[in-house]
Amino acid sequence: MIRLANMHGPDRIRITNAELADMIGAARESVNRMLADLKKAGAVSVRHGTVAVRDLSYLRSICRCADCPVEVCRP
Repeated sequence: MIRLANMHGPDRIRITNAELADMIGAARESVNRMLADLKKAGAVSVRHGTVAVRDLSYLRSICRCADCPVEVCRP
């Protein structure tokens, strides 16, 4: 989600749950549960097939983004 937000902007991530699942190597059902948890936390919102990142710092904190090289999340 962080990389997609960096590439497309935080409000313009148009992706299906199945496509997201393929990107991360998970089942669609797992992605549904993860997105539901992120929505409850207020980190993302989902509407009409578009995911909007609402709290990028929250996503970075759960991914320990500070320990990650910049090249990983930049196009």
